[in-house]
Amino acid sequence: DRKALPKADAHRVQEYIAPRNELEERLAAIWAELLGLERVGVKDNFFEIGGHSLLAVRILSRMEKEFNVPLRLSMLFTAQTIETIAPVIASKVNPDSWSPLVAIKTNGSKPPLFLVHPVGGTVLCYQELANELAKLMNDDQPVYALQASGFEEGQVVYHSLEEMATLYIEAIKQTQSDGPYYLAGQSLGGSIALEIAQQLRAQGDKVALLALLDTYLPEYIPDAMKNRSQADLLMEQFGFAMGINAKDLKAIPEDQQLEYLYHQAEAMGVLPSDLDLPQAKRIVEVVLANARAMINYRADAYPGCVVHISARHSLEAMESDHKQDTKAIAGWHEIVQGQLTEYEIDGTHESILQAPYLTALVGHLRAELISAQDK
Repeated sequence: DRKALPKADAHRVQEYIAPRNELEERLAAIWAELLGLERVGVKDNFFEIGGHSLLAVRILSRMEKEFNVPLRLSMLFTAQTIETIAPVIASKVNPDSWSPLVAIKTNGSKPPLFLVHPVGGTVLCYQELANELAKLMNDDQPVYALQASGFEEGQVVYHSLEEMATLYIEAIKQTQSDGPYYLAGQSLGGSIALEIAQQLRAQGDKVALLALLDTYLPEYIPDAMKNRSQADLLMEQFGFAMGINAKDLKAIPEDQQLEYLYHQAEAMGVLPSDLDLPQAKRIVEVVLANARAMINYRADAYPGCVVHISARHSLEAMESDHKQDTKAIAGWHEIVQGQLTEYEIDGTHESILQAPYLTALVGHLRAELISAQDK
């Protein structure tokens, strides 16, 4: 939802500090151009001056090409200013080996909350959630996120939620070796969090909180949506905004459909010039793999407790079109054997992670976190 993406908050912008060397000047020029700002200071925080997930992809791609150094999407969590990212670029090396685990907020004495990526695979969507949660919990709540593999050249793309959960547990345990664990995820992220909880419990670990943020059981998604072809998925995820005819796309061999979409978007000027075809292919492969993994997943009965926060206006059009109950809460009573705590907040499936709906979501999440930590 591009209209709902966060805008710059002038009250949170640092006092302007000009670039102090050529590298910082070049970085500031890139950031200012892509953020649409007159100038960017070296201490200005990317997310506080209008940065969001779409711009993060563009800025990192531009910096990679400009300076010929590999950069990771998760880097903007740990290096959110020109001042902190410049030394990484100057060193010409990656700051660390890749891990699905991304540190969003590391300070705090409480056990960390782990947020699992939605279908898009990236975790930049959780930045504002982590910020709001930190404010409400006196900056005492560490927050980590789990991102998908496959965005970088040569990385494995995982095709099942069980495989993803196993990978993510290995990463979680490098930060927190023993339970109790606190897990949450929006949409697909909730399903993966459920599978992580199942595997942790099978290993003898305690899961103190499992929070599902507008997460659907595949059994309750209409059959018409489950049986979609690659062309259908491509149209849903990428082609809907370009006026492309789905029938025309289906007439093209599957191995050529993405390239066709890419060039159509390029010709229409809706594709960032910084995103080349190999990058686009990797992004799409991850998204399609995640979408199919979600549809194919079958959740076993879960013996623990679950918190579910659903969006009041989630997928209303789909419910109307398919005459089937697709409320996110549907079916969870059959799966959850412990207590199922339900909240409903205003907003849609995507917008609950954005203002103004985010406030209610974070309020419920904070309350459940405190309750679970006090037990």
